[in-house]
Amino acid sequence: TRLSPMSRRGREASGVVTLWDARPGLRVQRGPDWRWHDQDGGAGVLGVIVDVQKQGWVTVQWPSGHKNGYRVGDGGRHDLAHAGAAQALAGRPPGCGASSAPGQRHAP
Repeated sequence: TRLSPMSRRGREASGVVTLWDARPGLRVQRGPDWRWHDQDGGAGVLGVIVDVQKQGWVTVQWPSGHKNGYRVGDGGRHDLAHAGAAQALAGRPPGCGASSAPGQRHAP
């Protein structure tokens, strides 16, 4: 499946990580199509992309040390959002949500 590029402004507004902006070192969290239970350590935990595959998948390392693959456009699905974007994706205003534990969960 060919993935069409979104404009930079479109990506930032949507919050989702796409194949076009995925890169090693990018900080991410759960996105709108997340279906992987607590592989990430829980909602709001930030991970880092460590590898980008061509077919719309990336590998993310979570603070627990676990690495897993996630969709960034494969089949039109986006498992990841840019760090701090999940609240916008959920339609909540910034600052609303669960409290943060130091070093684990981050609010935008």
